[in-house]
Amino acid sequence: MTKGTDGRSNGRKALPLFRAGLNSAGRFAEDILFPRRCPVCDDVLPFSMDPHPGLCSLICRECFPELSFAGPLCCEKCGRSLSSEGSRAAKHPRLCADCQSHIRLFEKCYVLLDYAPLERDMLSDIKYRGKKGGLELFALLIFERLGNELRGLGAEALIPVPVHKERLRKRGYNQAALLAERLSDHLGIACREDILKRRINTRAQKELSYEDRILNLQEAFFTDIMEPSASGNASRLPETVILVDDIYTTGGTMEVCTEVLLRAGAKRVYGLCICAGREQ
Repeated sequence: MTKGTDGRSNGRKALPLFRAGLNSAGRFAEDILFPRRCPVCDDVLPFSMDPHPGLCSLICRECFPELSFAGPLCCEKCGRSLSSEGSRAAKHPRLCADCQSHIRLFEKCYVLLDYAPLERDMLSDIKYRGKKGGLELFALLIFERLGNELRGLGAEALIPVPVHKERLRKRGYNQAALLAERLSDHLGIACREDILKRRINTRAQKELSYEDRILNLQEAFFTDIMEPSASGNASRLPETVILVDDIYTTGGTMEVCTEVLLRAGAKRVYGLCICAGREQ
């Protein structure tokens, strides 16, 4: 090997280290100028140079116990916390009333937290007030509490539920996509924002029934990545995927997105949400 070739080879090897150094310097400057704050109480958190900070750098010790984790008994289909009284009286004791009443196309949905007042405020801060730090916390907690099970699914892609381009322009980001990106780093599963798209800016879902939500969402989502043709020209849709969203309410969004992906050639669709309301 000539001297010049050897120099180029050493330069290529050094490039990742140089980029890592720049990233570390950037994180250092960002944390000095804009220190991390607790997503619950807004207090400044301890400084950390770790690119994957631990819990103490993402939430106060005093605030962490206030989080309402799903369980201990959860619906085997949608993942929401079950009420003990409801589960004993139900015909199918490990399914919530909604999942007993409606056919679910997705295999199972995984849920981290109950949609309690504290969690509602945290998600509102993320969606409407630009406080995205909570997503880093949620991604770490999902990885720590559900990571082994999620990895065991054999999923090839994390697919965030998309928002319409008008809403994306106003908000500046899609919180489900940001969560999926952070989870991708933890889980080693690709984040694929290119698969599922939204063509209709639907009206707010909060006050709608399950049936009205389904009608509201019909035709809203699509994918142009289809099952390969005989010639193999089309891009391949992963067989097993995980849909990522922030809140699971009636399951309407998860159902419509699942149907789109199954029709396009996916074989198994799982869900993953930060929060779901407890069974009443």
